[in-house]
Amino acid sequence: MRLEVNMNFFQLLKMFIDRAKIKECTFHESQEFTAYPIQLQHLNELITTLFNRNLHLRYLNLGYFNCNDDGLDILTRKCTALETFKIKAYGCSDEALAKFLRAQRKLTKLKIRDATEMRETMDAIGTLSKSIVKLRILNCNLENCTTPFTNIGECNRLRSLYMRCISFTTNTSLSQLLMPIAQNCEFHNIDFSKTPLPVEVLIEIAKKSSTTLRRVHLVRPDNDTQYTDLSAGIVALAQYATNLRHFERDILPSEINSISYFLNSIGQSLERLEIDSNMDGRDMSNLIETIGKKCQKLCVLNISNFEFNLNAFKELVNGCRLLHTLNIDYSQSVNERVLELLVHASSLQTLYIKVCPNVSVEEIERFHEEREIAGEREVEVEYY
Repeated sequence: MRLEVNMNFFQLLKMFIDRAKIKECTFHESQEFTAYPIQLQHLNELITTLFNRNLHLRYLNLGYFNCNDDGLDILTRKCTALETFKIKAYGCSDEALAKFLRAQRKLTKLKIRDATEMRETMDAIGTLSKSIVKLRILNCNLENCTTPFTNIGECNRLRSLYMRCISFTTNTSLSQLLMPIAQNCEFHNIDFSKTPLPVEVLIEIAKKSSTTLRRVHLVRPDNDTQYTDLSAGIVALAQYATNLRHFERDILPSEINSISYFLNSIGQSLERLEIDSNMDGRDMSNLIETIGKKCQKLCVLNISNFEFNLNAFKELVNGCRLLHTLNIDYSQSVNERVLELLVHASSLQTLYIKVCPNVSVEEIERFHEEREIAGEREVEVEYY
């Protein structure tokens, strides 16, 4: 039965390819399918049909399709005018992916996920210097990259760089690898979540990008046993990135003073702040008061694992009246009185209070009832 359904699907797919002038194509993004329905022959049929009709695909998202070198060869020969390309590259060689990138003429957005080697690929990205605007490298192994990324530093149109969950070699200075990018590209967005980032590189990014920088994500790597302190980089962001809108960092105790300086300096521009971190019961009331006084445009705030007094939280609620999402998970400070302060938080839509031992289900139900009586909107509360 399944085979019959698949055959019918592929007949419809072939008919659609033959007749439609496709410009954009997205393969299924879900990992739920263990047997992915689209195979190499179907990719070949799609690309070849478009090529023969002189139709140029401009957007191709391969999702979780297991592309290999044969698939990349098809794309390299017949699909050279892409503007956006997203690939899970686990089954692709470094050489084949690099060859594909060198064949592209218009690529502005590139997302590579799960690549096991990328030395030649990183070099090939430099050939996109006149077009590339967004570059996302996710969960990739860059351990065979040993020379500075000067080629990417030459991509003067690059505005968004995501390097999440990246492993680098320990035999080459990470600062030397990344510094050409930091010193030459003016970014709007950077994301080094779960990726080691030398503090001197962050300082250079802050100086070079300065007022163009809008979003910064600096979640620490899971294996950050040395607890890399980015205090100097956070201070540099406060001094140069005065238009920052979104900041994310699971802060260390040693970074509290720099975060306080950061909030006092540019908190007025922030719309999203995520600084959750395990402070081992440390009282963070002063920092929460600073958020309430300086960050009045905040819409999203994550301060999970923070402990605080009621007066500090009252300052936060009164100061951040645009707040629609608040995360205060894993806090012993959350109790019935904290919920009472949120009853009249008119903008609040989502509240996270998971693993807060001093608040009960009955108190949460009472919170909902009191908001309804007060004529406030319903809040989605996540707790357990």
